[in-house]
Amino acid sequence: MKISKSAKKFVLLGLIILPLTFSLVPADANAVRYSGGRTSAIFNAWYSDSIHSYGYAGWIDEARFTWNPVSSNIEITRVISSNGTPDKYYAGVGTDPFTAGGHNGYKKSASGSYVVAGNNETWAYSAVSIYQNAITFMNLSDAEIQSTIEHEMGHSLGLDHTPSNGPNSIMKSLRQSIKPTTYDISEVRAKWGN
Repeated sequence: MKISKSAKKFVLLGLIILPLTFSLVPADANAVRYSGGRTSAIFNAWYSDSIHSYGYAGWIDEARFTWNPVSSNIEITRVISSNGTPDKYYAGVGTDPFTAGGHNGYKKSASGSYVVAGNNETWAYSAVSIYQNAITFMNLSDAEIQSTIEHEMGHSLGLDHTPSNGPNSIMKSLRQSIKPTTYDISEVRAKWGN
């Protein structure tokens, strides 16, 4: 069987392009970690008065106690002052009745004020919001509330959302009542070490 010149060129071009394509894909292409975020997973957490008013302090403490033992390089400590750059926790009313929590990283701007940072930028701290109106509207169970808070804390540790068709994960963007899974723990350890 004779192969045409154009077919040979196509095969040769494929042999050149294919290795280049794979070299452009990160080795951990399925990772659900931010490339930015904190420079350390040892940080403080401050709870606003709204957290105490809505009764979420114990829930956030439980989330810290859940994530801290995952890695020797994670230590989230509760502090009573918002001075410096601790993570800041708030409770209140959100705009979407189906969104029970939110997270933003913050960086220092050139003018010295703190502004929202992208997930590929270095953060000074995170702000986590718990939306009471959504929790009430969706009638979340205690386990679902705990899962929501641990999900948001997972973001502050640098975890992104796991795709809905991905492995079992607390970092999926859906209503669930689970703790961090072995998959979540492996992702955190891939970012921060054991």
